Amino acid sequence: LLFSVPALIKQLQYTMTEYILADDPDLDWRAALDRSKEMMVGNKWAYVKLILSFIPWYIVSYLFCCIGNMLLMPYVEATIAQLYHELSGKNSQL
Repeated sequence: LLFSVPALIKQLQYTMTEYILADDPDLDWRAALDRSKEMMVGNKWAYVKLILSFIPWYIVSYLFCCIGNMLLMPYVEATIAQLYHELSGKNSQL
């Protein structure tokens, strides 16, 4: 329990790393971690609220024997990708 809170904070800091590396594959992994850390300053609570907003959808998907989870996960990942675009300043009208 003592190490779970700092681990959670670090996990929140590094959530955008995979999107940064997908956006710039030539970037070093350490630089991607640093960029993710900078990007999440002041935005950790917004990310937590975003993830918590999907709890009712997860409950509904498990009521349908996890089949709904196959439809839910792309929606969740697309929403997090949109958050990355907003935080990185690359939010363009599609």
